[in-house]
Amino acid sequence: MTSATRVLALLLVALCSIASVEGSYRFGTLTWRAVPDKANTVEFELTTAWRRNFQWVYVKQMNAGARALTDAPIVGDVLRVTGLYDKSGFSDQDGTQAIVGGKSEIMFYPGDGTSKYYVDMTVTSYSAAENWIMCTTLITHTYATPFKGKLQDIYPAGFT
Repeated sequence: MTSATRVLALLLVALCSIASVEGSYRFGTLTWRAVPDKANTVEFELTTAWRRNFQWVYVKQMNAGARALTDAPIVGDVLRVTGLYDKSGFSDQDGTQAIVGGKSEIMFYPGDGTSKYYVDMTVTSYSAAENWIMCTTLITHTYATPFKGKLQDIYPAGFT
């Protein structure tokens, strides 16, 4: 085997490996807003897109009696992001509810060290033909005190 053939063979193996480990995550954005009339409270909104044919753990499944747990998500389903899928580690006996235990937890940390939240996503849209789902996660968190860090030195007094 010539060196050019070896390089071509290695390149082919590398490309096949990349295709076989394609992830389920596509993209995401995180925004936040202050909650009116609630001191030190913010609402985080996480919008994400995922591969639809991933084996999801359902927290809530629309039309649950008419659908199997292996069916792809539809609008209104609530899915828990659990990391690598392992049914015995991430769902209850029936496979319908995510549980606290598991081998990998994906959590949202609001940054104050007091709380962490499961990333439970509500499916807002999907494409069966293009194999994607769009989801939204809303998390409301109340901080113990208002922010009093270095940013106050940047913004003028009274800036909101």
